[in-house]
Amino acid sequence: MGVDLSTFLRQQGLTQEDAAEGAGLSQSTVSRICAREREPLAETADRLVAWAERVAARRRIPVRRRLDRSEVRATPERAA
Repeated sequence: MGVDLSTFLRQQGLTQEDAAEGAGLSQSTVSRICAREREPLAETADRLVAWAERVAARRRIPVRRRLDRSEVRATPERAA
């Protein structure tokens, strides 16, 4: 069991800008996800989780303090 994105950022002393840059997203997208104003697409959620896992590995963060994939709720990809 891990934590949500806002908690992860706060605990690690990171900003939404850090998450946006690391995951290749806009800061406004990360802000809306943190505020739970927006459900990310699956690809966006995957990018955030991958970035958070890289941070966690470098910092040797215990599992219970890592970003929980289920807390980055995702909508299915939209059909093109």
